[in-house]
Amino acid sequence: MSLAPQHRTINMSGWARHNLWPLPSGEVAVRPGLRRTHAADLTGTSVPGGCFSVRTDTDDEVYHYRVYESSGTVYVDRIDESYATQTLITWGTVTPEIVTHAVVGDQIMIAAPGLPTLWGYVGGDLYE
Repeated sequence: MSLAPQHRTINMSGWARHNLWPLPSGEVAVRPGLRRTHAADLTGTSVPGGCFSVRTDTDDEVYHYRVYESSGTVYVDRIDESYATQTLITWGTVTPEIVTHAVVGDQIMIAAPGLPTLWGYVGGDLYE
């Protein structure tokens, strides 16, 4: 029995490539984190409160949600895979210390202490 490392080639051509990014060398790597990518897009008065990604079961699309505070108001944005951003709701005026979310089927809930719980369909509008 040899203790030498064994390397195997895995064919990933048929795998879904959500959240993957092509490197200049042609290799595929995990896409940079949404918080790091979009924190630079926010103005100096904006503070990112939370970012997370959700895949829909119905059409296999991935949506990224960003919660941030700007000038005393908390906003929730939805960003699609091509990074087109849409502000979904003005959430309140309390800066969130933590943002949580849950997905059941095609529905999403977003919550933070001191703010009303949001509900909606993944990829759709959010409601208080």
